[in-house]
Amino acid sequence: MGLIDNIKRVFTPRERTVHSSMRLNNTFSVDFDGEKNLGEIGNIIAYNIDYNGLRLRSWQSYLESEITQTVMNKFRLWVIANGLKLQSQPIKQVLESEGIKLDSEKFNEVTEMRWAVWAKSKQSSYNSMESLNDLAKDAFMNSKVGGDALVVLRVIKGKVKVQLIDGYHLCSPSFDGSILANGNCIKNGIEMSPTGEHIAYHIKDKNYNFERIEAKSKSTGLVMAFLVKGLKYRLDNNRGIP
Repeated sequence: MGLIDNIKRVFTPRERTVHSSMRLNNTFSVDFDGEKNLGEIGNIIAYNIDYNGLRLRSWQSYLESEITQTVMNKFRLWVIANGLKLQSQPIKQVLESEGIKLDSEKFNEVTEMRWAVWAKSKQSSYNSMESLNDLAKDAFMNSKVGGDALVVLRVIKGKVKVQLIDGYHLCSPSFDGSILANGNCIKNGIEMSPTGEHIAYHIKDKNYNFERIEAKSKSTGLVMAFLVKGLKYRLDNNRGIP
């Protein structure tokens, strides 16, 4: 049964007369919500995402279901494998336009080897107990099963160390959606500028103490904290979901 047949079936003759004012060139003007046959899809639902609720349910499934563990562990192995590798490809034309000349082959070789040594070393992690490759696996798993994870780059004694923070600890210290004194808006633990840029992340510990972690370094302007997300629901949502 087509759309026009449904319209004729739903409207009584009197109602069709009333709605005839909407008809132009034998075309009916009606509201369409995606349902072609009455009762086929059901009621429209606008989901308000409970990030922590979804996170806990997803981890529960991972713990209780052997199938979930097998699928996710295989998925992580296929994507991450032996870890991240750096492929250095400086754009010589741009560097030369700024007066910088270098032996690209030698530069690439040294840079890639330095990266490999640092990534395999446990000194690359904030707790000095894991390598960068281990952290990459944990970040991937937490983003897919947990929804998202916060990656923080901390410079300690001239060395960059990577810290992973469970997205569960990312929350707003004040009313969600409130405007701060600096004009930024805070939503789901993320402090954003009026244009939507991530300015800082607010982390709560077990004692309900908050730490504000800025997304960019004030001295260099480089990104020092960012979210690794699983799925993205809608443009208005700034967190990831499992």
